[in-house]
Amino acid sequence: MDRRLTFGVVAVTVALSGCTVKQSGVADVAGPSVLATSVDLTAVPDTLVLNGQQSVIVIAAHDSAGSPLVGLHVHLDVLVGSIASFCGGLTPTDVVTNSDGHATAVFTAPTTPLPKPECSGLGSTVTIRAFPVGTNAQTTNSSTASINVLTPSTTTPSKTFAVNFSMSPNPGIVNFPITFSDAGSVSPGHTIATYEWSFGDGTPNKSGSNVVHDYGSRGTYIVSLTITDDIGQSGSKNALLTIN
Repeated sequence: MDRRLTFGVVAVTVALSGCTVKQSGVADVAGPSVLATSVDLTAVPDTLVLNGQQSVIVIAAHDSAGSPLVGLHVHLDVLVGSIASFCGGLTPTDVVTNSDGHATAVFTAPTTPLPKPECSGLGSTVTIRAFPVGTNAQTTNSSTASINVLTPSTTTPSKTFAVNFSMSPNPGIVNFPITFSDAGSVSPGHTIATYEWSFGDGTPNKSGSNVVHDYGSRGTYIVSLTITDDIGQSGSKNALLTIN
């Protein structure tokens, strides 16, 4: 008698800055698995200065037909080299995809001098690792994406920018106005010429140091403020806004 066992293959895709990495692994035959699951990670931005700058990590999960995977549990780690570390901050580390198959987290770069031993061995990149949890396949399938990190001494003159803003209320409510205000953004020695806001919901950007915007759907959105000074230098900052 010819007996054969067929093991499923899990494909996990990470897309970051135009680079796609695919990893495949063999799933355990016992219990549930994440077969035909695609998990895409995007970091916005994917380069940070080691002064507390933040990157929003967006997780998008789809099945083999391209449909969103709802309620998928994903665990995130920060790696320095190949070692899990608490270098910088990643919040939260465990997420669940929503009705659109998306979830978000925020990575905060550490500041210099680097904390020890958490950031010992940190080079020019920090790695975010993600894998589905709650399945027997979780330990054999993971995906990684790198974020470039720069020390303040290696940045261009635009490093002097301090971009800060506030959002009120946060969390907000569907169709209820949210006020977005500059909160002390500066370009030392220069004046800020423009403020441009992106709300993360596909609507047109707005300009001005203080603007009002409302959201028509519940969810978590990436809000971005970009400032440009009188000699063309620019800087930006991202933050998460939750709408209930």
